[in-house]
Amino acid sequence: ADYPRVMMHDNLVDTFANGMALCALAHSLIEGVFDFTRLDEQRHADNIEVGMHLFSEYYGIAMRDVDDEQSLQEYISEIKSVSDNQA
Repeated sequence: ADYPRVMMHDNLVDTFANGMALCALAHSLIEGVFDFTRLDEQRHADNIEVGMHLFSEYYGIAMRDVDDEQSLQEYISEIKSVSDNQA
């Protein structure tokens, strides 16, 4: 799927700050669960909660603060690991 509302930045923290990239990742990996087009890119905390809730519910990954580059990399690595094991 194409995600034109996801803005890529030079670092992960800025890219994931509004939750849209996290939700796009969830939408691409957990198909048919929610309507990505209904997200509001201005509702940062809500979007992050949606994405983390989906990864918690469907991948068993605990919700956590990912407010720095290292914690975000670890979180994304865990998503990739679980996703690869489900394939």
